[in-house]
Amino acid sequence: MSFEERMDRLTERHEALTQTVELLAAMQTENERRAAERSADLDKRFAESDRRLGQVLQAITRLGNIAEAHEQRLDHLEDRPH
Repeated sequence: MSFEERMDRLTERHEALTQTVELLAAMQTENERRAAERSADLDKRFAESDRRLGQVLQAITRLGNIAEAHEQRLDHLEDRPH
């Protein structure tokens, strides 16, 4: 194999490696974009879940207050002489 043939072969390999690296870089960029989109979507979902959980906790607190008020009213009614 002559020097020029070796150089041609090395050039071909170099070009193939360059294309492979470019393809991998493009794939990595796409994967990072998709991951960022998924992360943003998850952030939205978590924020919505937190909001709903806050509403549920407020409702439970209100129901607890109502139950306590009813219990006090019943206690007051039971304590009255008949």
